[in-house]
Amino acid sequence: MTSFRLSTLLRCANLCIIAAWLWTLRSSGLLLSPELPLAVLFAELWTAALAAFLSSEPPAAVQASLLTADCAAVAFAAVHAQAAAMDLLFGLCVPLLLAGMLLPAGLCVCTAALAAAAAAAVSGVTQTSWLVISLRLSLLLLLPACAALVSRHLLARRARLVHENLSLQRQHQLSEYVTYVLFQLREYMTSITTVVEHLGLSAQDEASKDLFQKLKRMLMEVNSKIVRTVDTVRTTSRRILPSSVECDLALIMKEASELSRATHPRPRVELSMRCDGSVRVQGSRRMLLAVLSALFDNALEAFPIGAAGRIRVLAQEHQEYVGLRIEDDAGGIPAERLAKLFEPMSTSKADSGGIGLGLSMSRRMLESTGGTLAVESGEGRTLARLHIPKRPALPTIRNEDSTWASRRGSPERRP
Repeated sequence: MTSFRLSTLLRCANLCIIAAWLWTLRSSGLLLSPELPLAVLFAELWTAALAAFLSSEPPAAVQASLLTADCAAVAFAAVHAQAAAMDLLFGLCVPLLLAGMLLPAGLCVCTAALAAAAAAAVSGVTQTSWLVISLRLSLLLLLPACAALVSRHLLARRARLVHENLSLQRQHQLSEYVTYVLFQLREYMTSITTVVEHLGLSAQDEASKDLFQKLKRMLMEVNSKIVRTVDTVRTTSRRILPSSVECDLALIMKEASELSRATHPRPRVELSMRCDGSVRVQGSRRMLLAVLSALFDNALEAFPIGAAGRIRVLAQEHQEYVGLRIEDDAGGIPAERLAKLFEPMSTSKADSGGIGLGLSMSRRMLESTGGTLAVESGEGRTLARLHIPKRPALPTIRNEDSTWASRRGSPERRP
């Protein structure tokens, strides 16, 4: 739902409350003929309801016109309310609040000035003293102005959190993916260079030997460029992400959950976290933050918008590592999708901009410090298990992720 439709619903609710208030005044005998102001309010209500069906967000000038019309309708109803006129003027708070939140400064000031003029006119009709008029007008303008400032600050903070989360994950995932691809390519280039060298030594004629030597030099040049690129990526990553820093895992979990909540709002999904004491780990704080944010994002995205559910997070300290469990009840992962869960660039969210690097690169980042990441799913639940070493250890090597060259001499280490 767009912000314009949400604001339209709030406007409609405000107009309905004012109409109900007028009807209450009629029932109590304070207002004899509410038909005309009620007709104006319901006309404005129908206009707002029809505007909610617009397929796109209208320009700011149109929104300012609608909010000004609300102010005029409320002022018109207040004029007819006579004794209760000043009370009904508090119905101007909603359009003024929306103007402060949604409109540029110029249009917001114009809407506020028109509302103040309408309030002053109503006060003049009711023959209220200027002191009372000034106090009520100040209160009338001050309340929505303060609320609008707070709302703008909260919206800006949420936008900043979303931007930080997306930038953090994109930075880590792309850096890790580029390193992964270049490493694979470098290993194969080294193997091909070795084969070409043997072919050159076994060649019989000088022309073939010379050709193999040229091919070897070309391959070595390409390999050196790949090595320089890998070193550049790793150096850049080290500058951005300092390692060997002791950090509190509970604080990282809390920050990651806040970033993910801001990026994927699911108000009805409860996220509960439990950490055994103050668990401290040594390593890259921002890398851990990116990994946990990606896992929380996946768990929250699994819930449809508006659905209820629960995500449980449990951190348990062991002698050499910290075990972390992230479990959700969003319905589980299909078996065919679970089999490709850690394949780079494999995603079921391509239509919404997913690139399929979150889980695969998160696992690689953890494995680079000696940790592991595994995902299980069944009976409508998904469970992610993480082993986070307290201090960086030797990288975890999976046989299916290594090249032919490294498989010849490296024993397989399974997590």
